[in-house]
Amino acid sequence: MFRQKSASPSSIFITILGSGLKIDNEDTPAIYLVEHPLVARILANRGLPVFYIHGEIAAPEECVIPGITKCFVPLELTKERMVGCGATPESIIVTGLVIEPELVSTAENNYNLSRARLNTNEPLTIAFFISQAYPKPHINKIMAAVESVIRKGMKAIVFTWTEPKKARQMKNRLDLISERNPKFNAENLKIIISNSRPAENQKMGEFMKEVDIIVAASHERTNWAVGLGLPIFVLFPLIGTYAKQNFDFAFDQGVALPIPKIEDASNLGDRLNKLCGRSILKEMMQNGFSTYSLDGARFIADYVINSL
Repeated sequence: MFRQKSASPSSIFITILGSGLKIDNEDTPAIYLVEHPLVARILANRGLPVFYIHGEIAAPEECVIPGITKCFVPLELTKERMVGCGATPESIIVTGLVIEPELVSTAENNYNLSRARLNTNEPLTIAFFISQAYPKPHINKIMAAVESVIRKGMKAIVFTWTEPKKARQMKNRLDLISERNPKFNAENLKIIISNSRPAENQKMGEFMKEVDIIVAASHERTNWAVGLGLPIFVLFPLIGTYAKQNFDFAFDQGVALPIPKIEDASNLGDRLNKLCGRSILKEMMQNGFSTYSLDGARFIADYVINSL
C-alpha cells in the first residue's frame, strides 16, 4: 500500500507523511524552495508551487516528482535522465554544479595549492566524510584508511557528521590509532565534530585549502570531484539508487576510484603513493577542474528571485 513496484513512494504514503506538516498562510502566493525529495512530493501533492533543488548528478526514477513547478539539476545529463524517466522537459532547469559557496569562492586557489603540493612531494592531506546514516561498512573502511595514510606520513581530516553519540564513537576509534602507532604525530590527524550541517560546512571551508583527496560515499560530494579537482575515493558498498550513477559518472570522467574491500582501505596509503608516482593523481585533479560550471547555487538564487 505504501510502496509501489518502483522505488517511488505511493501517493497514500505521501499523504500520510504530509498530514502533520502545517504551513502558515498556505493560501498566500509563494514559492516553496526545497531540496528534500519527500518534502517536495508532499508540497506538490497539495498543489503548491514547488521549486525543487536536485543537487546530485544521478537521476534514478524516483527522483522525478509529479506536479512540481521547477526542478533544478546540475548537468544536461541529469536532465536527460529525468526526461527519460517521465519528467517534462519544460520543468527542468540546468544550473551547473551545486557546490557550497564557501568552496566555490576558493576553488581555483585551493586547486593550485594542491597541485603545488603534488609537484613538490609534500605530504598529502586526505579528508574523510561519513554519511548521515553512519553505515558500518563505511565507518570500518574509514578507520582502516585513516590508519593507512597516517602510517605513510600523510595527513587525515575526518568529518564525523552531526549525530553526537555516533560521532563520539568514531572519535574514540580514531584515538586508538595513536595508541597503536608510537611514532604517530598528533598534528597529522584532525577530527571534526560539528553540531549541525552549517557548522560542518564552515569547518570544511576553513580546511579545504589543505585537502588534496576526499574519501566519501558517492552522493553530493561527488560534485567536488567533478568540479573542484578533488579526486574522490568512493566507499563501497554503494548504498541507494543514487550512489551507483554518481560513481559511474565520476569514474568515467577519471576523477573517482573505488574502495570496495576493507583490504583496499588498509592499503590506501600505499595506493596513493603509487598513484602519485605515476602522475595519476595529478591527472585526476586536472580531469575534475574547470570542466563544468560551479555556479549552480548562485544560478538558483537568481532564478528564484526573478521568479518572485
